[in-house]
Parts: sequence; structure tokens; C-alpha cells
Amino acid sequence: MLIGRVTAAHGVRGWVKVKSFTDPPDNLLTYAPWLLRDRRGAYVPVDVVGTQRQGANFLAHFAGCDDRDAAEAFRGTDIFVTTEALAPLEPGEYYWRDLIGMAVRNREGTEFGTVHSLMETGAHDVLVVRHGDDEVLMPFTEPYLCEVRLEDRVIVMDWQEDWS
Repeated sequence: MLIGRVTAAHGVRGWVKVKSFTDPPDNLLTYAPWLLRDRRGAYVPVDVVGTQRQGANFLAHFAGCDDRDAAEAFRGTDIFVTTEALAPLEPGEYYWRDLIGMAVRNREGTEFGTVHSLMETGAHDVLVVRHGDDEVLMPFTEPYLCEVRLEDRVIVMDWQEDWS
């Protein structure tokens, strides 16, 4: 699961800047081991020997990465963790990745398509639902969200066809 990205080198001692994709952002630091996807697409574990907060992002230091040139080689590298490293969820909580591809329908059974992606707006999360070439944005929050049935791969929304 993608949890962050190395955005730049920081300083001359091998530290890198990291953008977190977790919510809250600090959760990035709770997952281990980090797996970096190399240019060939292989996942390579790294030993994170230091981290610190820097504004909205983080700094990280990897074992064996001791100068700016070594750190610069990580620029643009995505950070992943295995599914087993993820925290267990409380009832009613979902990982976004689990919602991708789920069917979306309203209470009356009208099908709107499948979840293509989600986006965070600050106010609430939004489902991006696609059906063919059509795309509908639906707020993934009450009072619109009625039910998420992971086992059936269905999301039920309080939504009308003419709201699209």
C-alpha cells in the first residue's frame, strides 16, 4: 500500500524529505518496514534510522544513505508497506484501497457505476464514480453515505440520478 513519497534530498548528511499520504500524516512513522519501489519496479526494504517532522512533511534518514548524492538518488521514490503492516480498523472504517472498484447505487437500486478513486477536499472525502465515460462526484459522508458492504463490494448512497 502506498503511504508516501520521497520528494527531495535534505542537507548534506543523507536525509530525505518525505510527503505522507496517510491520515493523519503522522501515521507514516508508525509503519515498518518501508518498501521503496526502485526504477525496475522491485520493492526494496529500507532501514529507517531517523525521522523528524518538518512542517507538513517529514525528514527521514535511511541506513547507508550518508551524503546528499545518495539521498538525491531517492527523489521521487514511492514508499509502500505490506497490507500486514497496516493497523486494524474499527467498525465503520475503511482503507480507500478497499473501496476502489466497488459498485455504487442508491437506496432504490439505481446503479451509478464503480468507485474509480477518492479525493480529499478538506471538508470531506469524495467518491469519484465512473460509468463508461460518465463521472459523478459524490460526498463520502453523512447524510449521503448510507452503507458500505465490503463483503458484497457495494456502497449505498442517498443520491438521486438527477443530482449528477
